[in-house]
Amino acid sequence: MLAVIELEFSVRERFEKLGQEIYAEFCERFSELNPEPWKEGEVKPPYLYGRQTTIELEDDGVWLTRHELPFAIKRFKGAYYSDASFERRIKNKPSADSPPATHIQVAIPNLALLEIRTVQVLEDACTDRLQLELDDGWRILAVCPPNSQRRPDYIMGKTSA
Repeated sequence: MLAVIELEFSVRERFEKLGQEIYAEFCERFSELNPEPWKEGEVKPPYLYGRQTTIELEDDGVWLTRHELPFAIKRFKGAYYSDASFERRIKNKPSADSPPATHIQVAIPNLALLEIRTVQVLEDACTDRLQLELDDGWRILAVCPPNSQRRPDYIMGKTSA
């Protein structure tokens, strides 16, 4: 899963403890951040606070977490808040007991979605009816579980009529 992250202020202090070898690995792994080299003889690494990049959470996120490098996941188009806090999502003013905000990417449609030429709605569709439509070349674009209805509605798409 992709996420946009921002390095937090204490990342510099963490690199002081980790040393130049880990900083060099960071620079190689996150070259798109254009980190300055940690010059020989300098006690402190360069500032990285506030730099943002897009990472793969399952790979880069694990690496950052393993080394306890502090970062924040930022909101971006196509992402949603993972916590259900009304205050956080609507008012954007969290209370003291609100969980921290986390933004997760939901979906990035691929080019196949652009090939859809015909759409239809299957209302209150049973599994057998859905399977017939799938066998006929229709593909599920969305599942819409309505209130007080036993079976969901489906929005189906097909590349040709």
